Amino acid sequence: MLTFVRTKESPRSDERLDHCPFCSWGSICSKQASHTFYCERPECHVVSCLTCLKACPRVKSDYPTDEELAEIEQHFICAELADDKQIVDDYLELGQKVPCPQCGLAGRKDHGCTHMACPTCAQLWCYFCGKKVEDCDKVRGGTNEIYDHNVDWNCNPNRCPMYLRQIAGVDDRWPNNEEDCLVRFHRIRTLRLLREAFEKLGQNRMDELDRHFSIISSSDFTWNEILHGDLTLIRYTNSNQTRNNS
Repeated sequence: MLTFVRTKESPRSDERLDHCPFCSWGSICSKQASHTFYCERPECHVVSCLTCLKACPRVKSDYPTDEELAEIEQHFICAELADDKQIVDDYLELGQKVPCPQCGLAGRKDHGCTHMACPTCAQLWCYFCGKKVEDCDKVRGGTNEIYDHNVDWNCNPNRCPMYLRQIAGVDDRWPNNEEDCLVRFHRIRTLRLLREAFEKLGQNRMDELDRHFSIISSSDFTWNEILHGDLTLIRYTNSNQTRNNS
């Protein structure tokens, strides 16, 4: 969908690009601006809440109805929760991809190996641990760069598999095909981030976010998984070692 913006310039570091939830219009404003969007497109002109992405009521008299007042109150709650909702939304998004450790460009790998080459900065890195090749643990004296990071991965928690499907050979909780492994990897990653959000924001705030936005209830995750699930990445069957970092 094309977005029409009221300025030809790109947003500065202290600005953001907002989009109308109901049409293709967008505009640049300060990051400190209200989370209410006033669409300037003649065919639209909807006033909307950028937090819940719903239309705000148009009160046409000095005496709004009870329904209008209740709806307005809901949008005041949206504004009060907006920053914390953004934290959880960012974690949910980050859980489904991994950022380049050099420039931060994030993406999701295909069904190939865990060796990544960033298209922006050309950094070579490992998708599984998220480290630059120069920071990865590698076999001593090796000359194959990132391939040396895969040597003995099945018995060394500091090394990583070249393919996710290899993990099933040491941990039977993992599937044996790359596509399902990728789903499992990102599910564990997202659950870890949601647990971090819970620890950062606290139970009361997370409950409030879920009551207002169904941010967890409408997702594929449960509170029990987030708070009490076993998020161990790899269990090594031939030793007592586990892999917890991802």
